[in-house]
Amino acid sequence: MIKIFKLSFVFSILLFVITCKEAYDPPAIANAPNYLVVEGFINLNAATNIRLSRSTKLKDSSRSFPESNAVLMVEDDQNSSFPLSELVDGNYTLPALGLNPDRKYRLRIKTASASEYVSNFVSALKTPEIDSISYKVRNNGVQFYANTHDDVNKYYRWDYEETYIYTALYSTFVQYKNQGLEPIYTDPIFRCFKTDVSNEIFLGSSVKLSSNVITDNPVSFIPASSGKLRFGYSILLRQFAMDQEAYQYWLNLKKNTEELGTIFDPQPSIASGNIQCLTNPDEPVIGYMGASTVTTKRLYVESRNLPITSPIYVGPPPVEACFEREIKVDPEKTFDQRVIDLFSSGEYLVIRANSIPGRGIIGYFYTFNNCVDCRLKGGTLEKPVFWP
Repeated sequence: MIKIFKLSFVFSILLFVITCKEAYDPPAIANAPNYLVVEGFINLNAATNIRLSRSTKLKDSSRSFPESNAVLMVEDDQNSSFPLSELVDGNYTLPALGLNPDRKYRLRIKTASASEYVSNFVSALKTPEIDSISYKVRNNGVQFYANTHDDVNKYYRWDYEETYIYTALYSTFVQYKNQGLEPIYTDPIFRCFKTDVSNEIFLGSSVKLSSNVITDNPVSFIPASSGKLRFGYSILLRQFAMDQEAYQYWLNLKKNTEELGTIFDPQPSIASGNIQCLTNPDEPVIGYMGASTVTTKRLYVESRNLPITSPIYVGPPPVEACFEREIKVDPEKTFDQRVIDLFSSGEYLVIRANSIPGRGIIGYFYTFNNCVDCRLKGGTLEKPVFWP
């Protein structure tokens, strides 16, 4: 009885604790401040692209709040200035001008609300060439590495563009054309090329090494389950040289965005950059403005050289959402109109004809367009010039 009583008491306490829990959003999360976020850098040997946006609540992480109609200017320490143009909401660009690497540069921003921001002057850095991109198969995926060296630079950052082939779930051998159905013998919309931009932060430093050589610094891991390795994979790696201050900013940002999740991980903090608000000096600004050249290198990996298997199809949409339906030919007198009514909007696409020996075609199987047309997942049918 004593044991039963103790167990009952413990259960009651646990039940009380569980039922009395309430969700709590700290003020910093529930009422996130509207800070300016500045992304990009001053590119000495190519176009400079700067993106302005506003910080959001964690609950709004899927939404973007671009800062449009601002005036941006790259300035050097010899009183020269170079205006940027807004291409789309919050994205500003300065064409490649071949900026003088012997000068210092900063970014000046004036928003539509008349708030003014300016970054510190920074020295222009020359980024060394990427010696090579290597890779290893591990954990049922491919880990890519950057290799470089330099006599001067000790701090590096990388990002990349990846290009790969993916497929639709179904091939189509019939098309709706001229208000009717026609057979086709080569599916033109089954395979697509897609290029994505990395959203992770990859850093490297040779400060603690005996020589300024970066060897096998991890820059990307592609799991086999992603399907990106099935038909070949191309990575275009970009390398940036940084000073210690810039490296520390990106390191803090990496900890805040990628290494949170348990009580043992680094706790979030404002990643202080080198941009200040002139109209309100107490207003934090998120971003760091550096100036450097950029070096690139591309690597193509043949799928047949990888001892791992990637799936042919990777959703969305999920396979279960792409169920087949059938439009019957019978009754024939209404078939033509039913075809027009069903396929003229483009919501559905034909997969194949349903034929019976001795009777011919009795119907056509069809499904949703995004299960058949690979372009609806963001890719293109055009083969890139660099693809083998």
